[in-house]
Amino acid sequence: ITALMKNKKLQADPVVLLALPYRPRYWWYEVFSLGRRFALTSVVLAFNHWHGTTAYTVLVLISVHILEREWSPMIDPFMGNFSHGLSWQILMSVIYMLFLDAKVLDAKGPGAVWYSV
Repeated sequence: ITALMKNKKLQADPVVLLALPYRPRYWWYEVFSLGRRFALTSVVLAFNHWHGTTAYTVLVLISVHILEREWSPMIDPFMGNFSHGLSWQILMSVIYMLFLDAKVLDAKGPGAVWYSV
């Protein structure tokens, strides 16, 4: 991608490589993405009980998921949809783990099949 750039000074700047996949208005999105990862991996440790941790995690995931879709910061539509799919996967895995913790999926009978789907 940098080979197509005419400005040689910009090619040498390492920040440019981080901002190239995003629309010019969202050049800062890589920093936002790192902040999201930090919020989901490290800030969670500040909570004393799993109730607060769970509420915080779900709130952050849903907020970031909605913001990512509304902003649509990626230039490439395929990468934007792929990123959105990954965001859904993270959100659904957290919901699945909440079901496991609540022992909802331990149910017997036909209801267990519907819960696991």
